[in-house]
Amino acid sequence: MPRIPIVEDSPTMRSLLVAALDDITPAAKIVEVENGFEALCVLPRGNGDLITTDINMPDLNGLELDSFAKSNESYRSRATRWKRCDIS
Repeated sequence: MPRIPIVEDSPTMRSLLVAALDDITPAAKIVEVENGFEALCVLPRGNGDLITTDINMPDLNGLELDSFAKSNESYRSRATRWKRCDIS
């Protein structure tokens, strides 16, 4: 079963993404994450087959999250594909 974390600070956008991904891949386990700092705690608990992150978030934005994950050995060694999107 694919695991797809959605990192998005807007509850409305998270709901929209969950609904869209659920239609596309109903068997996927979708994990909702409210911000970049929470993502740093959630992501090491299991591989994400696709990680969708908002770019424009307060504190730790999606670009910083992406950069941190790619430069940190504990994240980089995981078989993870990152998809950055900003649809707001």
